[in-house]
Amino acid sequence: MPCLGSTRLVFDLLEVSPSLRRPLSSLRSLSFFFPSSMPPRCTFSTMEHSPNDLFDYTSGRWIINDALRQERRLIFNVDGLRRLAAQSVNRSPDDIVDLAKLAEGGFNRTFLISMRGDFQMVARIPYPATVPKYYAVASEVATMALLCSSGLPIPKVYGYSPAPDNAAETEYIFMEFVRGTKLSEVWLDLGDREIMSVLRQLAQLESKMMSISFPAGGSLYYAQDLEKVAGGPGIPLEDERFRVGPDVRLPLWYGRRSQLDVDRGPYERAETALVRAAHKELAYLKQFGQPLLPFQRVRREGYRYQEQSSSEHIENLNRYLLIASSVVPRDPALSHFSIRHPDLQQNNIVVSRSPNSDWQVISLFDWQHASILPPFLLAGIPERLAAASSTTASDPWEGETLALKVALIEATEN
Repeated sequence: MPCLGSTRLVFDLLEVSPSLRRPLSSLRSLSFFFPSSMPPRCTFSTMEHSPNDLFDYTSGRWIINDALRQERRLIFNVDGLRRLAAQSVNRSPDDIVDLAKLAEGGFNRTFLISMRGDFQMVARIPYPATVPKYYAVASEVATMALLCSSGLPIPKVYGYSPAPDNAAETEYIFMEFVRGTKLSEVWLDLGDREIMSVLRQLAQLESKMMSISFPAGGSLYYAQDLEKVAGGPGIPLEDERFRVGPDVRLPLWYGRRSQLDVDRGPYERAETALVRAAHKELAYLKQFGQPLLPFQRVRREGYRYQEQSSSEHIENLNRYLLIASSVVPRDPALSHFSIRHPDLQQNNIVVSRSPNSDWQVISLFDWQHASILPPFLLAGIPERLAAASSTTASDPWEGETLALKVALIEATEN
């Protein structure tokens, strides 16, 4: 039986390769938790503002073909969104005094909605290019609700729609606005003792969330949301409001992979969680594969600057499937299903402190694309704290043919 370290090297389906992080690291939703003194950048209120500021991506511009890159432009019904927001907290639309853009990530645009009585809430709307849109919204809402009910510091959800058939004419999530400071804003100023204190709190929170057991792997949903889409009712939890359904991890849906008719869960066994992602990538390569230069330019010299055929990667994936069952740990403690934050980095952690106390973690957010997997696939050091990352069989292929082969050799040798 290969050691756990080798298993992680090849078969960690949660980690995302550096080449995939290239677009995704900047695509993660930016924080929408700000100190109360920080003004929003764009507003829609009694003052005159351009509605396009709410619809367009205003955090940057493309140097070439800017007019054609409209993946993040989304026109929605602003009045409808305001009405739905007010209804979600039992208020009148007349109570809304301001709707302001807060942040733009790679998957969502977020707005701060301010009402009379100093009440504020957040609206988050996915871009047209966000995938898998229905599943991503529905799963994130259910994940947040379950974890919040389990005592974890998660923003409360006031309302949501995973489909655009509503007054706002778009998918949305309304959630609690948490006043605090992003950990990224103070991280470089923390002393060793303060860093250890924050990391200890995060470890305790992760321990608590990973102690929650699930009957199967995949992603979490409300039963009512799975009933509205094809693919089956999912696997119920003890709390029958929730079901485990299709896995929403982005590598399973990235690019044209969202067009594939493949089984993405739920997974009733740990081995199934190992092989489904490889089956997905095989299906993608057989339908859409074409010769590519490795995306990472520093790797191209090793391939003599030649485009690489996907056929060798297909062979490596088939070899992977031959040994996948042998790397499942026999220890039942490593094969049950748990959940972990999909992107635990400083921008997704909100902290606060009083003058006489250390920084306290008060909220974890951005649960989009969270999945339920066995601990031997979830365990690891968060990306921003890790020295290096590994190659996995679920990674979307971007011209590399050697990385997975080397990982397979190391795994079988161990």
